[in-house]
Amino acid sequence: MAPIALFVVCSAMFHTNSLPGQLEMIYRFQGSLTPRRGENLEAIKTFQLTIVPRAGAPRATTHWLLQEKLNGQFDWPDHLGIFEQNAEGQSADSPGPAMLVERPDGKFIVPLVFPQLGPDCPLRDQGSWQEGKLEYQVVGREQQGERQLWRVEARSGLGLRRRMLVDPDDRIVRQCQETVFIGQGEEFDLVYQFQRSEPIPDAETGEKLERGFSALLDLRDRLQRPGRAVDLPWTTAQLTVIREQKSTLAPWREDRVLGLIVQSIEQESRRERDRAGALASMREKAIGKEQSLFGLKDAQAKPVALDQLSGQVVVLHFWEYKDAPLVEPYGQVGYVDFLFRKPRDRKLHLFGVVVDSRWADESTRRQVIASAQKLTNFMNLSYPLLFDDGKVLQQFGDPRPAGGKLPLFVVIGRDGKIAEYHAGPYEVSRDQGIEELERIVTKAMAPGE
Repeated sequence: MAPIALFVVCSAMFHTNSLPGQLEMIYRFQGSLTPRRGENLEAIKTFQLTIVPRAGAPRATTHWLLQEKLNGQFDWPDHLGIFEQNAEGQSADSPGPAMLVERPDGKFIVPLVFPQLGPDCPLRDQGSWQEGKLEYQVVGREQQGERQLWRVEARSGLGLRRRMLVDPDDRIVRQCQETVFIGQGEEFDLVYQFQRSEPIPDAETGEKLERGFSALLDLRDRLQRPGRAVDLPWTTAQLTVIREQKSTLAPWREDRVLGLIVQSIEQESRRERDRAGALASMREKAIGKEQSLFGLKDAQAKPVALDQLSGQVVVLHFWEYKDAPLVEPYGQVGYVDFLFRKPRDRKLHLFGVVVDSRWADESTRRQVIASAQKLTNFMNLSYPLLFDDGKVLQQFGDPRPAGGKLPLFVVIGRDGKIAEYHAGPYEVSRDQGIEELERIVTKAMAPGE
C-alpha cells in the first residue's frame, strides 16, 4: 500500500500569546475527497477534523481528533494525536491526521494538511516560502463577512497543487483545496473548510479536557500498535488493556470533544471481543478433527490426490494470493516459504491454497491463475499452489463470516487430525521469522505426536 505524499505546511506554533498550558479554543473543520473525472463525481470520503491548540513553554502542542466516513477507516488509535514542537522548531510527534481510502485496486493513505500555519510563514503581500517540493505564494486577499483572508497557493513542478484561505489573526486555514493522486494517477480534490470555533469556558474545563487527551494517548501508547495499521487484528493482551482502562475513560464519555472517540473505543472493543470469541470457538471445534484433503485442485482444475500424504504433516495456507492490489500480509508469505525451505529429518508438506470465488467460473479462472502466478514469481515462492472457490475453506471453517480475515493456517498432523487452526497473520520476527508456526509444526512432526 503506497501512501500519498505528505506535505507539511510551515512550522505550526499555536497561541503563543496565551497563558502557558491553557486550552482556549476548539476549532472544527469538515471536508471531503471527490474524484475530478468520471461518471460518478460524488465524494468517496467525508471527514471531520477537530484541533485544540495548547500553549506552553518551551513546547507548543495541538491535540487533534479525526472522524472519517465512507470507503474504509483506520482504527481509533489513528483518529487522534498531538502535534508537538519544541523551542528549536523540531517536531516531536506523529505525522498527523490521515484518512484510509479503500478501493477495488487497493487501500491508500491520504494525509490531511494541518489547518494552521506557523509564525514563520510570511502572510503579507507577495510573501513566499518553500516546504519540501512545494513553493507557497501569497497571491492576494479575499473578504469573507467581516474577515479579510489571505489567499495562498502552493505549486510543485507539476503545477498548482493547493489553494488556501488563511485568517491572519489566528493563522487558521479557513479553506483548503488540494489535488491528490490515488491508484494509477487518478486525480481527486481534497477539500476542507473551517466550520466553527468554540471557546473553552474556563481553566477547569480546559484542564479536564487536557486530562482526557492524556488518558487516550496513554492508552494508545500502551497498546503498542504501529501507526496507520491496516487489517491488523487486535491481540488478547491489547483488548485486556482496553477493558482495564474503561473506567478511566468514563468521565469523558459524554464530553463534547472526546465523547465520540471514547464511545467508538467501547464499540470497537466489544466488536473485537465478539470476533475473538467466535474465532476461538471455531478453533476449538477444528482442533483434533479428522480432516480429508480432497477437493483441492491444481491450475488445470484437476483434483489433487493428497491421500498419499497420510502419516505426514501437511500445512495449508488459505489466502487470496492476488498480485493486485498487492496488500499486506503479502510480505508474510516470504517468511512462510523460508520456514518450509529449512532442511528437516521428516517430510513436511506446505500448500498455498488460492481462495477466490472466480475460480468456480471457467470464464474468469484464467485471471485467478495469472494473478497467483505473478505473486508467486514476485515473491519467489517455492511451495505449490492449489485452488479453491471457497468450498474447501468452508469445510475447515471459513473465518470471514465470524469477522476474521485470511490467511488461514491449518496444520494437519501425521494422524490426519487438525493440530492447528489459526485465522489471520502470525507475528513475524525479522530475525527469527514465524516462531509460533515453526513451534507448532515441530511439535506436530515429533515422534509420538
